[in-house]
Amino acid sequence: MAEIRPFRGLRYNQTLASNLGNLLCPPFDVISPAEQQDFYQKSPYNIIRLEHALELPSDTPQNNKYMRAAATLADWLRERVLTAEEKPALYLHQHHFKRQKHPFVRSNLLACVRLEEWERGVIRPHEFTRAAAKSDRLDLMRACQTNLSLPMALYDDPNDRLAELLIGGGEPLETADTGEERHLVWAISQPDIIAEIAGHLATQPLYIADGHHRYETALAYRDEQRLAHPSWSKDDAFNFIMMSLISTTDPGLLVLPIHRLLQGLSAEALGELKARLETLFEMEAVPVKQYEYALNLMRQSACAVMGLEPGEFLLLRLRQDAHNKTHVSLLIRLLHREVLDGLVNNSSVDYSSDTREAIGKVLSREYQLAFLLNPPSVEEIKAASDCGERMPHKSTFFYPKPPTGLVIRRLQGKLKKI
Repeated sequence: MAEIRPFRGLRYNQTLASNLGNLLCPPFDVISPAEQQDFYQKSPYNIIRLEHALELPSDTPQNNKYMRAAATLADWLRERVLTAEEKPALYLHQHHFKRQKHPFVRSNLLACVRLEEWERGVIRPHEFTRAAAKSDRLDLMRACQTNLSLPMALYDDPNDRLAELLIGGGEPLETADTGEERHLVWAISQPDIIAEIAGHLATQPLYIADGHHRYETALAYRDEQRLAHPSWSKDDAFNFIMMSLISTTDPGLLVLPIHRLLQGLSAEALGELKARLETLFEMEAVPVKQYEYALNLMRQSACAVMGLEPGEFLLLRLRQDAHNKTHVSLLIRLLHREVLDGLVNNSSVDYSSDTREAIGKVLSREYQLAFLLNPPSVEEIKAASDCGERMPHKSTFFYPKPPTGLVIRRLQGKLKKI
């Protein structure tokens, strides 16, 4: 099944680039334009300059944000802002964060994983992707030849076998405090421990939790490199991707809902949408003023839509499964296939993982409708993946995202066998 390898990670040289918390940023796809500017201001060494460099009006195919990112990376390597680990290692990342004032810790294993086509079932997806994000990431990968932000993948850990190995001992290599989150990193370079970790993961598939488009980008880059280097070997670094691996039973593994926000619908489209909903769902109206009561009921039903009837939530329960618990993964697929696809243009759909925010945007009339969804469970995500079923784009939101900049990896040379 899954094959992992240690690698010589690139990390910030903290004697030159102090205050590591000011050097990190989230993955590019959750950074707003305002936040992008803020990260630029935090430090001249903030990883934003590689992960999500600013576009300029004067950009050309020969001089653009990807070329600037590559030039910045070369400068940082030459100036030893970034330095390579002495020995190949796996990395333990403890991610401390809060959700609704409750503290959590998530343990992440950073490792190189051999790239495999989806069809082999070694690495299993649960969402579809869109072309634009993959094109952007591929251009950046070509320019920098580096893994920057990480896909998240899940593994099973019966009897907490790996959890016993993934306990940070001694002083961490890195400590970063971003104000809202705290990050601790240890290198695992002992061959016997690496072999035990790799042996456990070799017996099972990995489930992509977040970063499907990053994985597919890495596959595309690998195939390009194989064509460019006919004498390639299985140990070449481009045959692997750096991933953040998390146990399915980790207490810090949180899955949030992603609500659908709709705008720009005509009266005719709204009428057709309601008719489609009525063929699939039993509907129960609850006044908006009974907000908390409605949300409590929604968690027991399939989902809710707000804005279709003035002043009301419409609780939706699948007719074919009205008296049983509805699988959220099935619901999301049905909602898109039978209701939204073909009726609503993608440009008129936005997303929010914050329930109160989604409701507020309908009440303020920024959006016409909000489809409020429950998050799928990890078990549902795995079951869908095992059956080869994929949910629509943005069906899950694993919180929080792993930061970019703790450890990065070059895609050159070869990886040492375990």
